[in-house]
Amino acid sequence: MQQQQQAQQYGQEQPNMEKPMLMMSPREDENAPDLYIPTMAFITYVLTAGFTMGVDSAFSPEMLGRTSSFGLVLWLLEVFAIKFGIYLLHNVQIAMWDATAYAGYKFVGAVVALLTYLTFGTMAYYVVLLYTGAAVGYMIFKSYWEIMFPGGFVSEGKDTDSKRLVLMVVGALQVFLTWFLVAV
Repeated sequence: MQQQQQAQQYGQEQPNMEKPMLMMSPREDENAPDLYIPTMAFITYVLTAGFTMGVDSAFSPEMLGRTSSFGLVLWLLEVFAIKFGIYLLHNVQIAMWDATAYAGYKFVGAVVALLTYLTFGTMAYYVVLLYTGAAVGYMIFKSYWEIMFPGGFVSEGKDTDSKRLVLMVVGALQVFLTWFLVAV
């Protein structure tokens, strides 16, 4: 109620919660998720992981196939788990391609962490891994938050708290999933 009064006081329009939020294409909205960066990051991740294994004298050609299969399976499992979990718990619709794009951004962090390992060593690798995992987790938290609460208007209550908890868990898991990707 107080947020509605503040929105009216400052001349802001409160979003109509009855209508679904319209998502625009990346051509029309620079913040719209697309699969270009996650796809390129996935390919770069496979090649960087292979190069890292070569530097560590652990490379074999089948490792590229194993790394790409592992990364792809982890990516798809995360998309399905997040999509199913958010729908089941909160009846929120998230487009499959958007969830795929958001989940794929962790490959950017994985590549940066692997390149840091090659360049600066183990200690810097762990610091960068923690930072990039947390950054991806925060980005995913904020992106899903905008989908669940369009316009930033949040009503207080049990449902809001449980949505916030689920989003915080999904965001925190990004650090562990990024670590799991680069540990292989």
